[in-house]
Amino acid sequence: MTSSFSSPPSSRSRSDRFSLPPSVADVVRDERRLAALEREHILDTAPEPEFDRIARLASDVLETESAIVNFVHADRQWFKSAVGLDEKETGLDVSFCVFTVEKGETMVVEDLAEDERFADNPYVTERGIRFYAGVPLETEDGHRIGTLCVLDTEPHAPSQESLRQLSDLAAMVEDELRLRRETARRRKVERQQEMQNTFLEAIATGAGTEEVLEGVCRETEREVLGTRVSILRLQDSRLRHVASPSLPAKYV
Repeated sequence: MTSSFSSPPSSRSRSDRFSLPPSVADVVRDERRLAALEREHILDTAPEPEFDRIARLASDVLETESAIVNFVHADRQWFKSAVGLDEKETGLDVSFCVFTVEKGETMVVEDLAEDERFADNPYVTERGIRFYAGVPLETEDGHRIGTLCVLDTEPHAPSQESLRQLSDLAAMVEDELRLRRETARRRKVERQQEMQNTFLEAIATGAGTEEVLEGVCRETEREVLGTRVSILRLQDSRLRHVASPSLPAKYV
């Protein structure tokens, strides 16, 4: 199919931007939901073939020009994978998916131009998008953090079987997120074990206490990028630096 989604629609006026219906805004900007999204560490990450394959399958199954794996933040939706769409994110003022997140179940709009919620949306009026179907993506603790959705420039009346397959593909996205979390946890444990073994070996070979503690600081800084770590101890009722290899001398 030839996609007509090659350039973004014009922005709405500043006064309209992010003017979500209250019920939608309450769900989208819920702090617990946003915290659950942040715990995924998925926003602004590089493309991953696992998610791209699922998006392509969704587009094929529903026979649509575009399919998107997207995550809804407080003021934007960001695309982890997008078939037939050039953008990497959009504002929430033009988002169909915020309504799917709010609804909490599969949402199908056979003709967006006939739906009063979306008839004046720039993706409908300027880009000609007419069909939308989306399935919410949920974390293990039930927070809806995004969607798997499909879009087309022609109205569609999808079968129940194709919508079931779309739901199955959304479950595959959730499985991939779970696998990413488990892999990250395992790697963190492995790095901590490696760090512990390194320091035990340093102690066994006669390294001084200060050298070992400075190593702890450096490894921690590598683990948590953008941080500076220091170790202090209480001596004569005052905190004194024991190790702080990256801290400017004036603070030591």
